[in-house]
Amino acid sequence: MMRASYKLIFVFQVIAFLFLSSCSQTNTLILVKDGASDYQLVISDTANQQLLDAAKLLTDYIHKVSGCKMPVVTDASQPKENEILFGKSTRVSGLKDFEWKDTLGNDGFIIKTFGKKLLIAGSTAQGTQNAVYSFIESYLGCRLYAPDAEIIPTTKTIELGQLNRIEKPFFTFREVHGYAPHDTLYRNWHKLHLKGVNSPAWGMFVHTFIKLLPPDSLFASHPEYYSQVGGIRVADGQLCLSNPQVYKLVEQNLQKLMEANPQAQIWSVSQNDTYKNCECANCRHLDSLYCGPSGTLIWFVNQLAEQFPQKTISTLAYQYTRSAPKNIQPLPNVNIMLCTIECDRNKTVEEDQGFKNDIEGWGKLTHNIFLWDYVVQFRNYLNPFPNWKVLQPNLQFFKDNGCTMMFQQASGGSWSDMMELKQYLIAKLLWNPAVDVDSVMTDFLNGYYEEAGPVLKQYIQLMGDSLTASKQNLGIYGFPYDGIHSYLTPTLIGQYRQLFDEAEELVKNKPKVLARVQKARLPLDFAILDISLRDVDDEFTWLMQSGNKRIAREDMLAKLDTLVERSERLNASWTNEQGLTTRMYRDLVNDCIRKSLDPGLGWLKPVTLAQPASEKYKVGGAQALTDGKRGLPDYNFNWLGFEDSHMEATIDLQEVKPIELVSADFLQFIQAWIFLPTQVSVSYSIDGKTFTGEKTMKAPEKITKTGSFVSSFAFNQKKVKARYVKVKAKALLKCPDGHPGHGLPAWIFCDELVIK
Repeated sequence: MMRASYKLIFVFQVIAFLFLSSCSQTNTLILVKDGASDYQLVISDTANQQLLDAAKLLTDYIHKVSGCKMPVVTDASQPKENEILFGKSTRVSGLKDFEWKDTLGNDGFIIKTFGKKLLIAGSTAQGTQNAVYSFIESYLGCRLYAPDAEIIPTTKTIELGQLNRIEKPFFTFREVHGYAPHDTLYRNWHKLHLKGVNSPAWGMFVHTFIKLLPPDSLFASHPEYYSQVGGIRVADGQLCLSNPQVYKLVEQNLQKLMEANPQAQIWSVSQNDTYKNCECANCRHLDSLYCGPSGTLIWFVNQLAEQFPQKTISTLAYQYTRSAPKNIQPLPNVNIMLCTIECDRNKTVEEDQGFKNDIEGWGKLTHNIFLWDYVVQFRNYLNPFPNWKVLQPNLQFFKDNGCTMMFQQASGGSWSDMMELKQYLIAKLLWNPAVDVDSVMTDFLNGYYEEAGPVLKQYIQLMGDSLTASKQNLGIYGFPYDGIHSYLTPTLIGQYRQLFDEAEELVKNKPKVLARVQKARLPLDFAILDISLRDVDDEFTWLMQSGNKRIAREDMLAKLDTLVERSERLNASWTNEQGLTTRMYRDLVNDCIRKSLDPGLGWLKPVTLAQPASEKYKVGGAQALTDGKRGLPDYNFNWLGFEDSHMEATIDLQEVKPIELVSADFLQFIQAWIFLPTQVSVSYSIDGKTFTGEKTMKAPEKITKTGSFVSSFAFNQKKVKARYVKVKAKALLKCPDGHPGHGLPAWIFCDELVIK
């Protein structure tokens, strides 16, 4: 730190020597007066295209703001008293001893006045470009809140105080994985980067085992190249890293890729986006040497790093490899991508002792750490996600722990809750983690939402404070109903509605701004619709009673239609990372409601279970099977779960009735260890003791089918007269071989038992 301070002092001494002798000190530098200027912008006559473009950018914005067209000349021209010295021209050649790169890095810059001269420069063209955007924003008052929301004030006079600004960002790589940074102007303005195929620096970006050794072409002939899980080799897992042939082929394929793309510096050799790491004896031995599979992975990529010393080999510390290994150290050209996927977003990552231990552990082994953080709720993009209070402390914690590269994963090209504000705020924090968050947020809200801005700030603060006070978890794989006892209580939802009504009223005569407010309201409307599927109370429900019939509420159906219309019109129609759109969601909900309107003979009739359901998912116990509430493909919603257990349920119709149909819905989501029953049977009884007429049906889908989906087991027959109906579901009990949870308890989930 002392050395850097002396350098900065030296810089100012040299600059003062160069300019103060010929320039009188004044408190104000008048760049433009009454639409005219006697300034010229001076650029090196050897400037590259990026510098030339940056110079044009600056003069263009000066013209847009003031109407003044400032001339651009090279440093071979006659010097003037009034000049903008742009970049490292010969006019600042006296700074040849100033270690530009050490002081400013690749991205940093200096903006400084010397009497009537103004220096805007970086050690690189990129740094100078960054200086231009900071000047445009800080001193011309321009803003780029979103790709379609640029603010350019107008004034005939541009006055500057005496400026003395040097900035060098700590994070050398800064990406916000949202839709806006794909716009070139937005990305450059906010000094952001792009990863992977979008950046020439990256040859490959994460989850690359499948690309380096494609199982589609190799697994059939060489299953030994791939993970052994539960005693069998699987094509959808990882690589067998202890296999020498695997290393040889990966090295060869990586060499070919590097030769085809020689400019790329960073090459990811990293696990696929799943678990299923290899359990063969040799891999287990390596795991034991290095205290876990993360060490085996480092052992593997270190060999590649030795083979390609001029490249950076990047790998993941993610899920099963998140913890730092022992007895091994990544080579200097091995980059560690450390991921925060498991952390609770209602507390800082520093408060998560497990992650804190991991980041400190990796920090003892290497300083080449790329931090992969998550700022979105993947299962429900259109759910309010009030993670505001952890954004700054998390980034400051990452900085303090030496993570120089930062990737903030949001919803990519899709829209998610308050995305415009979040990507804007995070971009500012990535450049300067100590920025005044409240000031940035206020500026954005008042600029983007105009008169509605202060009201939306109340909404954000109320929701954030409610979540913090509740001490409830905020997960990136959560659902609206998770907030029913914290930040999405019925009372709070009522207050949020009032705030949005007020916000819309304030901008009702501004169609463009009104659309922005309505877009910000989409997550609240989605949460209301989704929470109401659980029949929370008389207001938050989809169904109402009309005589002896159940009917759907017209206002809720209309609200759902409005959600679809607005989300599509405002380009915010994806509800999750799997691509479920609001239109598809409407179809699911309408189907769910349709089924709920005709619950059948068993509606609200007593149910007894031979084996108790799990208490982990409290949906009302056995009665959930006949409550008339149908579940969406989400095991958190109205599904009765049985862990390591079969299901046997008997419904008492309380009188003998003719029966033509019995159906039972079951859920499969093997990523959460939930499998369809291997078979389901139904039988009937008059007295509840002797059951006859048993029919059996096997599972219609394979136990390997991925994704979350519902299968119905429907038994149609000629009329059977019975009072009691027994439904038995035979479970796997244990996760099968080849599954990451092989040998551990499996689940079955049943929703509704319908009798007609």
